[in-house]
Amino acid sequence: MEYGNTKTMVFAPTHPPALPNPKAIPGVDLDLLYVPCYNGKTGRHNIHSIGKDQIAFHAANVLVLMNIETFEQTLLQGHSGDITALTYCSDQDLLISAQRKLGEEAYFVIWQASTCEKLAVVEVEESISQVATDRLGKFVSVVSGKEGAAELAIWNLVDLIKQYQSTQTTLQTKPLKRLLLGNTTVHSIIQEKDLDPVELNITIGCNSGIKVFTFHTETK
Repeated sequence: MEYGNTKTMVFAPTHPPALPNPKAIPGVDLDLLYVPCYNGKTGRHNIHSIGKDQIAFHAANVLVLMNIETFEQTLLQGHSGDITALTYCSDQDLLISAQRKLGEEAYFVIWQASTCEKLAVVEVEESISQVATDRLGKFVSVVSGKEGAAELAIWNLVDLIKQYQSTQTTLQTKPLKRLLLGNTTVHSIIQEKDLDPVELNITIGCNSGIKVFTFHTETK
């Protein structure tokens, strides 16, 4: 058998289990029970501490919550493409996972970490590379776009959750703020609420250095 540059031998089992009906066609309905790996190649800030004994990470299109004492996992499956970004807001117990564009789909998902409930799904136009939220869980910042055409967008988290709860469909909501970043690759993003209740500070680390933006939101 060949897979890429790897060649190996595959042998049939010496004592295969007896089938109830040897003529039956094998089924393809499989349950994913455990994820023994995580994405350390295309994702940054991809492991987060959830409480005292739990971590959150992602592999392929699966978001994993794992108890670090027992290694038990809870698998959150709500993405169609590889998850590329993940953030956690401890004050509101919110996880936000985002994915690359697969076909026509690119979106981020808001989860309640304690219950694993999907609170909102928000569509964007291009693959997402970074996602962040402030400590209070009021806003979410997303960096997306094609290579050489990055864009920063900001949404009100509370509004997104309310809209999704009333419709239960993927949201196509315009962001509160949108900023074109141009020909740059964003490696990290930090979002902070200032003492001013309507001021939002966002720090971006990219290939051209560190950039700081201040946005005035409409939420008091």
